[in-house]
Order: sequence, then C-alpha cells, then structure tokens
Amino acid sequence: MRALPEHETRLKQALSTLQSPLLAVVDLRFLHDASYQSIAEQLGITQVNVRKRAELARRHLVLALQRQGIDPSAEP
Repeated sequence: MRALPEHETRLKQALSTLQSPLLAVVDLRFLHDASYQSIAEQLGITQVNVRKRAELARRHLVLALQRQGIDPSAEP
C-alpha cells in the first residue's frame, strides 16, 4: 500500500467533512465525470439543485483546506 502525499491526505480529510448530499454530488461530478443532468436523475433532484450542491461543497472544501493551512487557489 503506497503512502498518500500530504495534499491527498488533507483533501481526503476535507472531503470526509462533507454531508452526504454534498459528497454524493462531488463524487458523481468530479470523480465519475457525470453530467449535471445525469446526477439530477440519479439523485432525484433538479439540475439547479445539483449545481447549488456542487458550489456549496466547493465552498465547504475551500474553508476546510484553509483551516488546514492550505491555499486551494495556489498552484500545485
């Protein structure tokens, strides 16, 4: 089993703080590259709701990473 780079570990920690509805959208959109329409159909919500959840999750992750001393806008 390989050791995770520190930034991956911190991102996983930040992701673990998301509530289930937000995590579901992040998982489908950014890890499985699903469209907003597909996510809406799978979750039984509107596309507008999917976009709102994705934005809320992004904001939450930015704050969680900043609390860990990471600047999410910095180049890797």
